[in-house]
Amino acid sequence: MGLTKGEAAIALTRLESLHSTLSSTSTALLHLQLSLLTPSLPPSLEPHLPLFKSALSHIGLSTGLATLLRALPSNASKRRMVLPADLTAAHGVVQEEVFRFGGDLPGEGKEGLRNAVWEFATEANDQLIAARGEMGILKGERVPREVMPVFLAAVPTQSYLSRLESVDFDAFDPSLQVRHWRLAWDTWRTWRRRDF
Repeated sequence: MGLTKGEAAIALTRLESLHSTLSSTSTALLHLQLSLLTPSLPPSLEPHLPLFKSALSHIGLSTGLATLLRALPSNASKRRMVLPADLTAAHGVVQEEVFRFGGDLPGEGKEGLRNAVWEFATEANDQLIAARGEMGILKGERVPREVMPVFLAAVPTQSYLSRLESVDFDAFDPSLQVRHWRLAWDTWRTWRRRDF
């Protein structure tokens, strides 16, 4: 069931309401992928399904937030703001200026936009860290090979967030709009190491 335009507009006014929207979209898709793998899982992994779902919920939120960040330049050119209004207001970002100037905001606006993007990206990264913590990756444990295909969804998200940090959280930097050449390598390496 999708959101109406009014519901979608309300969801983008606060970061907390955006979380619930992403939980019913990107997170739900990851849970569906896990459920497709469930019949082929060995019985020893079945007790861990709630843990997998919980970690995938964090990955889904992170992926949704990173997707919105990546879409910021395209949406701003169409006069749509994907950063929550409470976040932009807290950093003094005037949405109309973002629509007019994109990433080349005059005066303090550019710094405010970077700070808002930084806060949004930090939330996405925190969700990935939470997922890693739940799966024990921070303690050196590995994701079971049988469920690893679903957890690979974290790889493009981590790649984008790392590249965003390397350009000082300028979401309008053109290098962020092209596919990262190392994505295939990072995905293979993540599969091989069984972490994310």
